[in-house]
Amino acid sequence: MSHVINISDTIERLATRRLSGLPLSEVIDALPAAVYTTDAAGRIDLYNQAAIDLWGREPDPSNELWCGSWRLFSTDGTPLPHDECPMARALKLGQAIRGEEAIAERPDGSRVHFLAHPTPLLDDMGKVLGAVNMLVDVTAQKQLQAELKTRVEQLELVSELGLVALASEDLEAVFDQAVVQLSKGLKVELVKVLELLPDEDNLILRSGVGWEDGLVGKATVGAGPQSQAGFTLMSDRPVVVTNLQTEKRFNGPRLLLDHGVVSGLSVIIRGQKEVAYGVLGAHCRNRRDFTLHDIHLMQSVANILAQAIERRNLRTHQNMLVREVSHRVKNSLSVIQAIARQSGSSATSVEDFTHRFQQRLNALAVSHDMLTCSDGSGVGLRQLTQQILGNQADSHCLELDIDDLQLSSTGTQSLTMVFHELLTNALKYGALSCNTGKLVVKGQLEGIGATSLYYLTWTESGGPPVSEPSQHGFGSKLISAILQQQCKGELQVDWRSEGLLLKCALPTTSITSDV
Repeated sequence: MSHVINISDTIERLATRRLSGLPLSEVIDALPAAVYTTDAAGRIDLYNQAAIDLWGREPDPSNELWCGSWRLFSTDGTPLPHDECPMARALKLGQAIRGEEAIAERPDGSRVHFLAHPTPLLDDMGKVLGAVNMLVDVTAQKQLQAELKTRVEQLELVSELGLVALASEDLEAVFDQAVVQLSKGLKVELVKVLELLPDEDNLILRSGVGWEDGLVGKATVGAGPQSQAGFTLMSDRPVVVTNLQTEKRFNGPRLLLDHGVVSGLSVIIRGQKEVAYGVLGAHCRNRRDFTLHDIHLMQSVANILAQAIERRNLRTHQNMLVREVSHRVKNSLSVIQAIARQSGSSATSVEDFTHRFQQRLNALAVSHDMLTCSDGSGVGLRQLTQQILGNQADSHCLELDIDDLQLSSTGTQSLTMVFHELLTNALKYGALSCNTGKLVVKGQLEGIGATSLYYLTWTESGGPPVSEPSQHGFGSKLISAILQQQCKGELQVDWRSEGLLLKCALPTTSITSDV
C-alpha cells in the first residue's frame, strides 16, 4: 500500500544499533506502533502499550509464544496457528519478513488487520538471540478498500438494472432482477417489491427474494401506519429500522416477524405526479445500521422501477389508443349513416336535412377532438353532454337533466369516451335508431367534498326490442374499464327489452381531479 510508511529500515536499525544506554523497554514503549520482542524460543518478553491496544489484551509471557493475539486468521479468513504466524516463521528461518498481512481477533470479537515486520536479532556469529516485531494496523485502510469496492459494485448494479429496465418489456422480470441484485448489493437476506392495491388499504408482495415459497404474488401487508411499508408511504421518506423488536413507530407485520427480520430499510416507488406505486424493502436477520449510501442505492433502484412502471403504463395506454382509433374508424361510417337516417326521417326539406346533418357531423368531430386532443383545462359536464348528445338527437328524442360539474381533463376524456360509446350503440341499435325512441340522461350530485358521489343514469326507451348480447364488444368493455376501474365507480347495466338502462355511481373526485 503506497499510503503505509515503509518501516523496514526502522526495524533493521532497532535490531542492530546500540541504544546509547537507554533500556530497550523504554525505547519500545516510546514507539507509537505496536512493537514487541521475544527470545529465541518465541517467548514474549517485551511489548508496548500500542501492542496491548492492538491485541485487546495483555499476554502472559510465561506460556504464550510468538504473538500476543487472542486468535489469528489469514487474509482469506482461515485460522492461522500461532506457530505459523510471521514471527514464528522468522525465528525458525532466521530471516526477516516484511509486511505480511494477517488478522488478529480480540477477546471481544473485534478484528484488526495488520502488517507484520518480524526481524530476528542475531549475535556476531549469526545465532538467533530473539526477534523484534512491529505490527502496523491497516484496519481503516482495509475498511476503506472494502467500502470502495462495495460502492463500485452498487454503481454497477444500478447501471446493469437500468439497462435491463430499458431493454425489457416484461415488468415482472425487471422486478425479479431488482430484488436479486439488491440482495447481493446490500448483502441482505430478504428483499421485496410491494404493490399498492387499488383499494389503497393493502400492499401485495409482487416480487421478492428470501421469502417462503408461495408468498410472492399472494402475501399482503397493511398500507396503514401499523406496518413498515405503510409507515413509509405515510412518512413520505426512507425508513430505516435498526431493531424491529424495539421499534416504537409501528408494529412489525407478520410477514417480517415470521421471517425473523431484525433490521430493514424501505423506500417509496414513486411515479410521475408523486403517485406511489408501492414500496421497495430490504431486510436482514441480524442487527445492522444502514448507511446513507445504502439509502441512496435503494432509492436509485426504486426510481428505476418507477420508470419501468411508467413505461409499461404508457405502452398500455398507447395500445388502448390504437385499438380505440381502429374501433372508431370501423364505426365512423355506420355512425354517419345512422345520423343521416335520423336526420332525414324528421327533416321537412332538403335544406333542413342538410342543416341537421351538418350539425351532427360537427358534433361528432367535436367528440373526437375531445377524446384525443384535450387542452388540459376540462369542460363543464352539462356542456360536454350537450356537445356530444344534443346535436345528434332531435329534441323530442332527448332529455338532459344534468347537475353541472367542472370536469378535469382526465374526467373530460373519460366521459367523452363513455358517452360516445353509448351514443354509437343508441344510434345503431337502440332508441335513437328509430323515430319513436327516446333517450333520457340524468346526472345528480350527492354529498359534499371528497366523499361526494355523482350518479349518472342513461335510459333508453321506445326503440327496437333489446336483449343482452352473447358477447360484449370492445365498446362495452371500454365503458366498464373507464367507469369501474379508472373512475372506481359502481356500474349497473340492465338490458331491458324496452331499452338499455345504465346506472353508475362515481366518486366525484374521479372526474373532477387529476391528482
